[in-house]
Amino acid sequence: MNESTSESKIEPNIASLLGRGRRTLYLDMTDLIEYAKHNATLSGIQRVVANLLLHIGDWYNANGDEINVVPVIPEYDLERIFTVDLKCVTHMIDLFEAHAGNKSAMQHAIDRIYRSRVLTKPVAGDLFVIAGAFWIYK
Repeated sequence: MNESTSESKIEPNIASLLGRGRRTLYLDMTDLIEYAKHNATLSGIQRVVANLLLHIGDWYNANGDEINVVPVIPEYDLERIFTVDLKCVTHMIDLFEAHAGNKSAMQHAIDRIYRSRVLTKPVAGDLFVIAGAFWIYK
């Protein structure tokens, strides 16, 4: 798996830094992507996280843009947080939902997510949500 990143590019939550009141909710999808590496259908908390990610657009339509919801894959051991492209994530989830995600297609989708990573730095007022199997975190 190619896990290259745009590590030289750090994108802090600029709106929060400028004091505009917009906050970011970082949604940790580590459990979902680890689950996707070994399973062909969604189950349990992975389905919950997948549905949260699929319905981000509904949140914006109902609440405006007061909170920016962003999927992330942290590297807790290195104290780094990477945002990932939501379109890549929803494509992976769609493979689960269609029950058509063969291993090759799923691995390709996972690789695309990792290639989309951008290092980020949360700021005061941002939120960080972890939903999943906490024992997978090192």
